[in-house]
Amino acid sequence: MDLSRNFFSGTIPYCFYNITFGKLAASELVYAMNSFGWVPGFSLPYKSLLNKDSQIEGTNFDFHIPVEIEFLTKYRSNLYHGLVLDMMSTLDLSVNKLTGEIPPELGRLSSIFALNLSHNQLNGPIPKTFSNLTQLESLDLSHNNLSGEIPSVLTDLTFLAAFTVAYNNLSGKVPDMKKQFSTFGESSYEGNSFLCGAPLKKSCTDTDESPPSSQKSSEANDGRWYEVDLLAFFTSFLVSCIIFFLGVVSVLYINPHWRQRCFNLVEDRMYW
Repeated sequence: MDLSRNFFSGTIPYCFYNITFGKLAASELVYAMNSFGWVPGFSLPYKSLLNKDSQIEGTNFDFHIPVEIEFLTKYRSNLYHGLVLDMMSTLDLSVNKLTGEIPPELGRLSSIFALNLSHNQLNGPIPKTFSNLTQLESLDLSHNNLSGEIPSVLTDLTFLAAFTVAYNNLSGKVPDMKKQFSTFGESSYEGNSFLCGAPLKKSCTDTDESPPSSQKSSEANDGRWYEVDLLAFFTSFLVSCIIFFLGVVSVLYINPHWRQRCFNLVEDRMYW
């Protein structure tokens, strides 16, 4: 099911899990011989010949339309035809205007091989039920507004060959680099400034310690010189003046020479 590159809006219907992805029944496909060999196609009725009154006459017969599908999976766009279509079970809703959270019911599509929800406006967490997509080989959730942590249970997807959650609002530690997740590089997580842990350069230890320090520095930088306690300022200023005055008086009282010099200076300034 390829509904990508449209203008669909609203939320993803949770009832998508009712779609029977997987091999089609033999009665639903008609195999026709062409230059590629036996190719699945759909049998369509066709009426032939028009009489002189431009009315359809003649008998019905069937002709076969070979099925060829161009589909994006594992970051590559390929044209699929022939018997391989029996094994292509994918859902692509990318490049639309879908909003809301990803329905956890999509985790019941256990037979699909690729799921692409990228380039939408989806929010909320990544459903933990995606761990039930045991046949999944490609998962693309990039370019959305998803938040929360990446579920660690996704490491159970042992067939996963392509994975990206780039450019979201995810946070926390990325899943452990084990099984298939050991093959995913930094590009799978880029654009999420609050993610940490290998293969990212930001360690989770630095992340835990940095917010308090950055908050303190931010508060210090935002402070202004006039944002002080006025009572403490005037009290300290008055005490300083008193101490200075008493210090000068003490020096003049103890030293007669400086006392005389001070009186002469005051007298000169008065007459001047």
